[in-house]
Amino acid sequence: MDPKHFLQEMDISSKDFLYHGSSVQGIKILKPVSDLHNCDKKGIYLTSNIPYALVYIWDSLKTGTNRKWVTCGLKRGIVYYEEQFPNQLQEFYEGVKGYLYAVPKESTLQAVEKREEMYFSTDPIAVHQTIYVPDVYQALCKCQEEGTFRLLKFTDAVREKQQQLIDMISDCIYKSGALTAKNDDSYFFQKYFKEAWKKAEAKNN
Repeated sequence: MDPKHFLQEMDISSKDFLYHGSSVQGIKILKPVSDLHNCDKKGIYLTSNIPYALVYIWDSLKTGTNRKWVTCGLKRGIVYYEEQFPNQLQEFYEGVKGYLYAVPKESTLQAVEKREEMYFSTDPIAVHQTIYVPDVYQALCKCQEEGTFRLLKFTDAVREKQQQLIDMISDCIYKSGALTAKNDDSYFFQKYFKEAWKKAEAKNN
């Protein structure tokens, strides 16, 4: 399926279905395996917003970590994705294949408090439809053309804002112990957040 056309075959204005994005193939039952916010239970998260579901299709082999670094939010039905380093969206998602798992919107699903178009369930949910996404980056670019996804490029931000982002990630690297841990997080930060990594190293010296 041509990635620039796959969304055209769907009714993206429909709110009758909720979507869960995943790189895992062949899911028939969505299981509650994620930690729920402010709760000791496990759940499964879904959204009625397709672009938002797309950013959760994460390729750990490409990025080197299972940690989903999703830097976006929803406002009035539009996803605003803020890059924290140059070309972040393309680096994370270009060439990434995945799936949108659709389920009917049911009353048993609970809305996530203070989160637009977000729902969760603590029970397993049967998948109603599976939509193959051959390239997540191309799909998000298509959403951008349609106005449902807006990319806030790192390179378009003023230098002061760029520095704030670098400082924030640098603090995260330093406090997490990634500098000395030599684990997946270390690889991830060093590969993508080069300036922040150097700044964290300077703090450590």
